[in-house]
Amino acid sequence: MAQKKMSVQERARQTAARIQEEERKRTLRNRMIMGGIVTVVLVLVATAVWYIVGHGKNNNASSTLKNVRSDYGISIGANGKAGTENKGKPEVAIYYDYLCSWCNILEKENGHQLSEMARKGEITLIYHPVIIQSQYPFSPKMVSATYWVAENVPERALDFIDAAFDHTKALFDKEKATVPDDPEIQQIALNAGLTDAQVKDMMKAISEGRYTSELEKIMEKFQKDGLTGAPSVFVDGKKFGDWRGGKLLDALKKK
Repeated sequence: MAQKKMSVQERARQTAARIQEEERKRTLRNRMIMGGIVTVVLVLVATAVWYIVGHGKNNNASSTLKNVRSDYGISIGANGKAGTENKGKPEVAIYYDYLCSWCNILEKENGHQLSEMARKGEITLIYHPVIIQSQYPFSPKMVSATYWVAENVPERALDFIDAAFDHTKALFDKEKATVPDDPEIQQIALNAGLTDAQVKDMMKAISEGRYTSELEKIMEKFQKDGLTGAPSVFVDGKKFGDWRGGKLLDALKKK
């Protein structure tokens, strides 16, 4: 068991080093990429290492999560339930962090409209929670919480994501000084319609590091796909760069 744990840690550090070197070279060419309205970051690096090392005792997480696509996307169809889709309709995939400022701008400008379009059967929403703000434990905990809800209370998946952004927008709209803590994660879940018992089970899963091995896989997949920041938006598999000013919604209405 100790040898396996060390192997996971080493892979995390090696992947982190590769990402940091690629980011260093890219930054020398262009200090800030704004063409896709992204926040340039050293994605997943510090948190992935910290979270995997800190919670490395649990290496039994399944590599195939229920109601989650093979690429770790959480698809949302007409009923707002994880693992569903609106067949034949445009697919909108979003890579995001709840503490990412540009992700919150994307959500503020498009989030509720996209949710309604999914509920009405007009699009399939595919959410990819990732770890951008690695200095805050809230970020990896919310990735774990989102996947826990998708697996265990799939009918509340979209409600949970919406509730989470409704909560974090205070950090940017009202300049709230304190990053959300565990009691606020619980409140987000309650606001999304989870029961007290479900919230208790969710928090236990987070504290036990049940999704630790998945965080490493998400990190490696993110790097392999050539993504460097969030939000990253894709429509039917193609990168959608300038989503501001209603451009994303206008493009979807034309499909």
